[in-house]
Amino acid sequence: MEPEAGVSPVGASLLGNYKVVMDIVYAPLETKLLADGAAAGCLCNDDLEMLLYQRVS
Repeated sequence: MEPEAGVSPVGASLLGNYKVVMDIVYAPLETKLLADGAAAGCLCNDDLEMLLYQRVS
């Protein structure tokens, strides 16, 4: 999130070891973590559904 939107908590070189990357930061919707995960071939989830449906239950 701002002011560090371009920073990822995980190094891009490590993401190739994983199949799924999830981030719950909503602004920006595609974070550096998700972009790096997609580039590494991971299935990425921004978890926008959690934001949308958290008021349902």
